[in-house]
Amino acid sequence: MTDGLVSVAAGALPYHVDRLVAHMDEQDADMVIASTAQNLRYFTGFAPVVKTLNPHLGECYAIISRDNTASVSVVHSAGEADQILDMTAPLATAWIYGTFHRNIPSRTTSLLDEIRLQSFGKPVADTARQALIMAVQATVAQKTNARVLIDDDGMRPETLLALQIAYPNMTFVDASMTLRRIRHVKTMGEIALLTQAARQNEAAVATCLAHACAGQSETEIVAQFEQSVLAQGGRPGVTMMKIGRHAVTGQRRPNAAHRLATGDLLWFDSDTVHQNYWSDIARTAVFGSPTPRQIDRYDALRAGMAEGLTALRPGQTGADVFAAVMHVVRNAGIPEYARHHVGHGIGLEPFEGPVLAPNDTTVLEAGMVISLETPFYEYGFGALHIEDPVCITQNGAEFLTLNPNPHLASFKEIDA
Repeated sequence: MTDGLVSVAAGALPYHVDRLVAHMDEQDADMVIASTAQNLRYFTGFAPVVKTLNPHLGECYAIISRDNTASVSVVHSAGEADQILDMTAPLATAWIYGTFHRNIPSRTTSLLDEIRLQSFGKPVADTARQALIMAVQATVAQKTNARVLIDDDGMRPETLLALQIAYPNMTFVDASMTLRRIRHVKTMGEIALLTQAARQNEAAVATCLAHACAGQSETEIVAQFEQSVLAQGGRPGVTMMKIGRHAVTGQRRPNAAHRLATGDLLWFDSDTVHQNYWSDIARTAVFGSPTPRQIDRYDALRAGMAEGLTALRPGQTGADVFAAVMHVVRNAGIPEYARHHVGHGIGLEPFEGPVLAPNDTTVLEAGMVISLETPFYEYGFGALHIEDPVCITQNGAEFLTLNPNPHLASFKEIDA
C-alpha cells in the first residue's frame, strides 16, 4: 500500500474467486445464488435499486456456476435492467423479468450502452421466481442432482419453496454465513473504497472540531458533519455525536438543547458510506483544557489501540487480540475497564465478522479490515472513544485513516 491507498488492476473482479472456489469445493457445491443487497454488490459490482426501493420484497439474484466462477449471471427486473451495464464482473447471462417500456424510434443512432441494453432481449418471465427457475436449469444443465448454495438472508421462503418443487432432486443449502466468510478478506478494490470512506469520515470530524464554538448544539454539529461528508462524495450512515455526559446515551438522536460549553467532551462515533462501503471511526475532543483524569484515561485507551495494531496479525484469533487489548488498557490506567468486544470487521456492512471478542475463534487473515476500537463510557462523565479501520497484511497491520489513534484533542472556546 501507498499512503493507505491501493491501485486496482483494470478488469479486476469485484470478488475473491479463489475464496469462492475454496468454499464451494468445501461444500461440494455446483452453484451459488446470491440475493442480499450486500452480496449482490460484492459479486456483480452494482447495487440493485430494487433492494433500496423494496428492501423486503424486491428480487434480484446473482448466480455463479462452479464450472465458471469468473462470470456471473443476473436475474433482474426489466425496469432496472440498465444497472447490469454497471457490472464489473463479466456477465454470463441476463435473465430479465417483468414489464417495462423503452421505446426504440425507427430512425435513431444508438449509443453503445443502449445497444448493450437492447442485447439483453425481451423479458423471459413475468416474475423473478419464474426467471430464477429458468436460470438455475440453464446454469447446471443436465445435472439434476446439483447442490446449490443459497443466500437465505435475502431469499424469500416462497421462492426457495418454488425452487425445491421445480427441482426436487437438487439440494439447496443455507449459505449466507458462507458468503459472509468469503467477504471477510477484502480485495484490493474494496480496501481502496474502505480507505476513502474512512478518510471522508475523519475529515468531516476535523471540520466540526475546526468550527466548534460555545453554544453550538448537537443538532448543529451533526448537520455540519453530514454536510461535510456529502461534499466529499460520501454519504452519512449513522451519525452518533454527543456533548459531555450525554455520550453515555450516545445512540439517541441529537438534541438541540444540548449545547457546547467550556470543559465539555465532544464525542463522535460516526459511520459513513462511500460507494456502498462503510467506515466506522470514533474521536473524542475537549472544548477547553482536558483534565488530568481525562488525559490519563484517554492515554490508556490509546495504549490499547497501539497494542491492538500490534496484535492484529495473520494467525491470531479475535479472542487473542481482545485479551491483549484489555490487558494493556487495564494496566495502563483503567483497571476496571470492561468491554464485550474491541473491534469488528467492516466492509459492505458496517458490522461484519470477525469480531474481536473473548470467545471469537476466527483465525485472522491478511486482507481483513477490522474497525479497532477502545471505547469507555461512564455515567456523569460521558465517553472517551477511539476507533480506526485497520488492514491486516502479511507483515502486520496498518491504519487506513490519515491521523489514526490521535492524542486527546483540545480546542479553545470561541465566543459565540
